[in-house]
Amino acid sequence: MNFSKHRKLIRFVLIGVSFVIVTAILWNTYDFFQKFKEEERTKMQIIAEAQVSLVSSINNKDDFNIFKKVVQDI
Repeated sequence: MNFSKHRKLIRFVLIGVSFVIVTAILWNTYDFFQKFKEEERTKMQIIAEAQVSLVSSINNKDDFNIFKKVVQDI
């Protein structure tokens, strides 16, 4: 096969394919970090609620042990 006739076309096709691959990688990375951010935000809200409940239930020993275990396991 003689590739010298279509050298510019092959070069543009390779550049185009490379651009599509890089764009797909960047989009997937962005999407991953958005999901990761939401999961971490949810986890932090749960931890904050557990700490508020812990502080408010210090007088009740049964609730205190449950919340103490939750906080220690994190």
